[in-house]
Amino acid sequence: MKAGYDARVRAREEKAREREEKEQAEREEERERQHDLEAWSQKTRREQEVCRQRDNITFCTLTNNLSQRLMLKINDRVKNKAALSDRKSAAAQARMKNIASLASEDKAVKKKRKAGPGKLNGRFLLDLLLNEFQTILSELMMRTGRSIEIL
Repeated sequence: MKAGYDARVRAREEKAREREEKEQAEREEERERQHDLEAWSQKTRREQEVCRQRDNITFCTLTNNLSQRLMLKINDRVKNKAALSDRKSAAAQARMKNIASLASEDKAVKKKRKAGPGKLNGRFLLDLLLNEFQTILSELMMRTGRSIEIL
């Protein structure tokens, strides 16, 4: 338990550190762009040209190669989906293990809802009507002094 908690805390700190580094880089680039626009534009053109030459891509994003990251993510999803279809693969085994652990957890006992005016189920409503009918029938028999048979 402690190890899992520590791992989540470390991951959270790592994400915060990466976010801060990214924001710092964006602030520096913005400062550079506002301070010396000509030098900044030349630098970005050189970066674009390097990206085009290195990757043989006609369009390359200025920061983090977003299109490449998206393609990698899509390819990973396709691979994972294919791996899930093979029941002996590590991905399918992990999925089955996760499902089994979720199924084995003790489920919280659900409290029975009290039947209010809008929550009458069929059996409760039938019993209620039968009791009301018997009450009316007994009052009628007392007033008339006769016994009434129900067919």
